[in-house]
Amino acid sequence: GRGITSAILLDNAEALVIGPPGERGAKISCIISDSAHAAGWGGLGAAAGLKNLKAVAALGSFAVGIHDTDRFLRKVKQVRRKMDSSEVLAALTRGGTHATAGVGGWTGKIPTAVRNLQDEYWPEEKSSLLKEEVFKKNWETGRVSGFCCPLACTHYYSAAREGEKINAEGMHANSVRGFGSNWDITDPLIVLKIHSICSEYGLNVDGVSAAVAWAMECFEEGLLTEKDTGGIKLCFGDGESALQVVEQIAAGVGFGALLEKGVAEAARITGRGTEKHAVTIMAGIILIWLIRMIWLSSIITLPGLTVMEMNCCRPAGEIICVRSISI
Repeated sequence: GRGITSAILLDNAEALVIGPPGERGAKISCIISDSAHAAGWGGLGAAAGLKNLKAVAALGSFAVGIHDTDRFLRKVKQVRRKMDSSEVLAALTRGGTHATAGVGGWTGKIPTAVRNLQDEYWPEEKSSLLKEEVFKKNWETGRVSGFCCPLACTHYYSAAREGEKINAEGMHANSVRGFGSNWDITDPLIVLKIHSICSEYGLNVDGVSAAVAWAMECFEEGLLTEKDTGGIKLCFGDGESALQVVEQIAAGVGFGALLEKGVAEAARITGRGTEKHAVTIMAGIILIWLIRMIWLSSIITLPGLTVMEMNCCRPAGEIICVRSISI
């Protein structure tokens, strides 16, 4: 993926690109633009790959015409005033989604995914190690904005781990929750490295998080063994093992060849009771935040729409897996 992206960008084009997982049709693959901006949900990388579509590039030199320039600029100023007075947007400018929503947010009290959603609050002694301020102090080299966005809420980090350079853009809340609290991993450089792999290879961070967290819980309960994982002791809190598995997912080899199919299909193929730990919604889309039963029971559906049916629950009563049924 990287080579094609570089070749396109040399001509000053903007590009949407898939990586090797998308080319293989991996269900947790996505489409990447600008190095780290992901169209992550729905297996879009696989959809493109199955059509032999590697990239879409756009290059142009003509100006974009505006029908009523004065009216447009007045509206821009109006919207900008609202943005400048917004406390939420100011918080995003200060710390991005990493600070506002990752591992507890600013206050440490925002619910997050913990150990395959077995819990929703991570202890402060763990979450403090992955706070945005830690990354900013040690590895931030700049901030990045989307096209014409004034917020610059995206971080750019440069770090070194065991002699290897890690240059990563992004690290939004999804990656911090997904590779940190949801796997019970507190090593910030492991989390950063895994995030960078997902960006480089075009993997949906939520899909990777759910698949590996499922495997971790199943392994700890004895539903999966080293025979299944190829000798990897895949336990919560073991960053090195998690990194090894993510590298396998990126390459489509070993245990990663199963996990790249997504948590729902991986559990279906494996069987042996592992299905009960597959955190999914509508049989495939990953539910990264914990949903309580009282919230789901408040959903009102109309004829012709989809309703959610409880598939399994945790002891505390939180709904973890749901499946769709037609009305």
